[in-house]
Amino acid sequence: MRFKDKEGKPPLLILTLRNEEMSLATPLLARTPVLKQTYRNVIGVLGIIACMLFFSSSSSSSLRLGFQENSSFDLFLLAQSWQPEFCYKEPKYPGCNKDDYMGSHLALHGLWPQYTHETNGSEYPSFCKKSPVWNQTLVDQNDDFKNEMYKYWPNVKYLKSSSEYNEFWIHEWTKHGLCTSLTQLEYLSNALELEKSLGTPSLISDNVGRSIQYELLQKTYENGTAAIECKGAGFLTAVYTCWDKDDRGYPTSQIDCPESVMKELDTCNGKAIVIAALSI
Repeated sequence: MRFKDKEGKPPLLILTLRNEEMSLATPLLARTPVLKQTYRNVIGVLGIIACMLFFSSSSSSSLRLGFQENSSFDLFLLAQSWQPEFCYKEPKYPGCNKDDYMGSHLALHGLWPQYTHETNGSEYPSFCKKSPVWNQTLVDQNDDFKNEMYKYWPNVKYLKSSSEYNEFWIHEWTKHGLCTSLTQLEYLSNALELEKSLGTPSLISDNVGRSIQYELLQKTYENGTAAIECKGAGFLTAVYTCWDKDDRGYPTSQIDCPESVMKELDTCNGKAIVIAALSI
């Protein structure tokens, strides 16, 4: 049976407890003098639990984004890219419209910490820390150093005058550099030194626009095996060499790349390698 008031509407149900009226819309604990403090205590506890769950969720989100606390690794991987092949796919980029160093030399992609064997479900650590953040002043304060960055570590997506030119360097520092024990300047300097000391095999530079044999290119890396990467019908895209590190975390000498690296990145094996020319 439904009760209605004078206007024909269902009345608000009223409960009486210790001479206090209470509607169902009001929490019982909040409407009684004796239990009012208990109600406040319960609300306080629930608030603390909610905060704990929030921060726990935030921490988990950071892990899902890739940030890792453990930055230990076994060796360095020097990644060099063949920019003419990249530019073939993205000819609209302003840096692809000129034939300079990268037209006949492998350009620096990055210096990556690497595991010998899969660790925590990954072949390499990445995004290990959130700081220290990128400091552009460390690049700008030395013109010679900055010019070397432009030459050996180009970002073809932007003009040098663009404020976004350094986004490639920032990405490499944030994803890979922060997983090492090196400072930003040490990371950049060591990457540049390896790029300059290793250089580009003349077998590549002298055969732009032609094909070479994988076995012959592999032999040019006398101090350690290299993972040579191809895409499509054997077009050279990158070369990866492996480097030992000392107790301070600095790269030292070239070594053979472990099986895990060769299996993942040595995709030119057994193929004729096409050295694409820069289209300008």
